[in-house]
Amino acid sequence: MKEILLNDLPSLVRNKCAVSECARRDRWQSVAYRTAEVSGRMLLAGEEMFPDAVELELGASGWHRVYVCLAGIGGQSQVEISLSGGRYKTTLRPSHTECVGGCWAWAAYEWAEEALFVTADLTGASLFINKPKAIEAPFTSAILFVRLVPMSDSEVKEYLRSGTGNSIFYHFDDDYYSRCDYASAREYAGQVQMLEHGSGCALVNEISFDTCDPDYDEEMPSYVVSHKINRAYAKYLRDQWQVKRAVVDAAHALGMEAYAGCRMEMGDFFLPYTESVYNDGLVDLFPQYRCKTRTGEEIAALSYAYPQVRAMAVDKLLNGMGDLFDGVSLFFHRGVHAAFEKPVADRVKELYGTDAARLPFADGRLHGVLCGFMTQFLRELRAALDARSPQKRIKINAVVYFDVQSSKYFGCDVETWAKEGLIDSVSQGLMKHYEVLDGCLGADGLIDLQKYAEKKGKEPVLRRYYGDDEQTVVSGLHNFMRIAEQYDIEFFAALPWENKPYEYHLALAKALYEAGACKFICWNANHIAERLPVLAAVKRAGEKEKLFGEQPPLRRLHRVLAVGGRDISEFNPNWRG
Repeated sequence: MKEILLNDLPSLVRNKCAVSECARRDRWQSVAYRTAEVSGRMLLAGEEMFPDAVELELGASGWHRVYVCLAGIGGQSQVEISLSGGRYKTTLRPSHTECVGGCWAWAAYEWAEEALFVTADLTGASLFINKPKAIEAPFTSAILFVRLVPMSDSEVKEYLRSGTGNSIFYHFDDDYYSRCDYASAREYAGQVQMLEHGSGCALVNEISFDTCDPDYDEEMPSYVVSHKINRAYAKYLRDQWQVKRAVVDAAHALGMEAYAGCRMEMGDFFLPYTESVYNDGLVDLFPQYRCKTRTGEEIAALSYAYPQVRAMAVDKLLNGMGDLFDGVSLFFHRGVHAAFEKPVADRVKELYGTDAARLPFADGRLHGVLCGFMTQFLRELRAALDARSPQKRIKINAVVYFDVQSSKYFGCDVETWAKEGLIDSVSQGLMKHYEVLDGCLGADGLIDLQKYAEKKGKEPVLRRYYGDDEQTVVSGLHNFMRIAEQYDIEFFAALPWENKPYEYHLALAKALYEAGACKFICWNANHIAERLPVLAAVKRAGEKEKLFGEQPPLRRLHRVLAVGGRDISEFNPNWRG
C-alpha cells in the first residue's frame, strides 16, 4: 500500500465557496508553494483573514498515520484541526522553526514542519481546518499538505498496544482556559485527546483554586472585559464546571486519573489592571494574615503560619475540586507560603532564643519552623479529604522544587509528608528559590539586617532559578527516589517545558532513566500537545524500550523555496523585523 500525499488542499474542500485565489477577509486563500520535495497549493488564512472552518475530503479507508505539514514560525502560525468521528478539535503550531541549524529565518514560511497528527481508521473520515479565535497577537494559519501513510494489520496491533503504560503525569497549565475561546465545554477536551497512547497515568488540570461558585455570573469590570484573554477567562469562570467535567471525562476515557492542580500561594501578585483570578481578594480582606519580609514590610500573600489561612486554603481546595477529581496536586514551587510574620518569629524565639529575621533560609532553625507550619497544613488537608471521602482515598500529589533540600528551605518537608502518609506522590518542579547573602552575614553567621536592606535595594537577594537543563534535573533525583522507595510513594521526575526542541526531551528522558527514574511529569502538556514533534517525544519517553531503540526522526523539515509564485529561496522580502 502506498502513502497518499494530499498536496492540493483547496481542491479537497467540500464548500468551494470558502476558498479564494486572492486574499479575502472571510475566505481561505489558495496559495501555491514549492519545496525541494513537494509542491502544490496550501490553505492560508493571513493575519487579518477570519474564514469559517472548512472540511477536507480525505478519500481514504482503513488505518493510517495522518501527518500534517504546517508553515510558519512558532506562535505566529496556528491551525485548529480535527478529524471527524468523535474527535474534538485541537490547536497545532510548528515547533522551533524560527532558528534551524543555527540559521534564523527572515520571516514565516521559510520552513514548514511535517509531523504525525493522529493515527486512526480513516474510513469515511474528513479533516476539519479552522483558524483559531484571535486571543493572542496576530497570527496566520497555513497548512501545506497532508500525508496519509497506510498501516498493516501488525502495525495497527502494535499501535493499539503502545503507549498504554502509566509512566507520565501530564500537567495542563492554567492559561489553557484563558487562551482557548471554544464554543462549548466539550471542545476543551481536544488537547486531552491528543495524549492518547501517551503512557499517561494522570492529568493535572491546573485551574481549580479559582472562583468556584457553579452559578458564577458576576459582571466583570470594564477594564477586564476589554481584554480578550480576560473575556475568555470570564467565560471559563461561568462555564467552569462543565469545562472541568469535560476535561476529567476525557482523561478518564484515556485511562488516566484526574487531579485538580492548584498554585498554593494565597497571594495577589497581579498588576492593578489585571483581575486576580486565584484568591478573590483575600489579601485585601485579611491584611492581618499577610506574610512579611525580613525587614518587616508586608507581602501581598497570606501566611500558612496562621490557622485561619490554612483553613481558607483547605476550604478553597475542597470547593474547587467539587466531586470531579481523583486527587489534588499542590504546586508549592511558586510564590511565598510563610516567611517572617509573628507566628514564625514567636516559634523561633521560643525554640532557639533568636531572631527569625536574622536566620538564612538555609538555617535549620528557620526552615524547620516553616516546615512545621506547612506540614500542619498537609495534616489538616489530609483530614478534610478523608472526612469528605471515607470510602475512597483522594490522593495528594505535592509539587516542590527540583531537589529535596531547597524545597525544605521554604517549608516543603517531603520526607516528613511521606513518612506521615500525608502525600501519595511527589513531582519534581523546574524551579528553585535561593538566597544571595554576600556581604550581609556577620561573624556569628546571622544576617545583618541593615546591610541586608541596603543590598536588596540594589539587587534581588531572594532569587528564583529556572532549571530544565539535564544536569540540574538529574542532580535532584537521588533523595526523591530514596524517599519514594522508603515510604512507598510515587516520584515523577521532570521533563522540560515546551520551549525545548524534541531532541532535548528525548535526551533528558534517557538521562533520567539512566539515573534511576522511571516515571515523569510532563509540564505544560497543553502547550506540548500543540507541537506535534515534542508531543511525540514525550510519548516516546513513556516507553523505555522504544526510547533507547532505533526510531525514526519525529519530524521532517521542508525548506520552502517559493510561495505564491514568488521565489524566497535566497531572500525573503517579507521580513517583519
